[in-house]
Amino acid sequence: RSRCSGGGERAPEVAVPPKKRIPPPAPWKKRTKAASADPKAKKVPAVQSLPADKQRVLAAWFRDHFINPYASADDKARLARSAGLTVKQVSDWLTNARSRVWRPFMANVCAGL
Repeated sequence: RSRCSGGGERAPEVAVPPKKRIPPPAPWKKRTKAASADPKAKKVPAVQSLPADKQRVLAAWFRDHFINPYASADDKARLARSAGLTVKQVSDWLTNARSRVWRPFMANVCAGL
C-alpha cells in the first residue's frame, strides 16, 4: 500500500523510456566539413608576423643577449616602447626566438662537447 495514493487503489503502471544522455562533443576531435561550412561558425584568425622594422629591434636585443636571452620586465617594457609593441608581443616573440633559434643552437653546442 502506498502512502500517497490515499486509498486502496494502485496507480496504473506506465512505461517511462530511459533518458538519453548525449555526451558533449570532444574538444580534440576535428570539425566535420558540414560544421566548417557553416557561415556562422567562428573562424580562427590567421597569425600575422610582426613588421620587419619591429622584428629588427627585437632581433638586435636577442643577438646582444644571446648568452642569456631572458629579458627582465624592465627590458621587455623598454623593448615594447622602442618597437611599438605590447609587452605580451615582446614576451611571445622572445619565447619563440628562444625555442626556434637559441635552444637548438645550444643543443648542438652541448652535443659537441
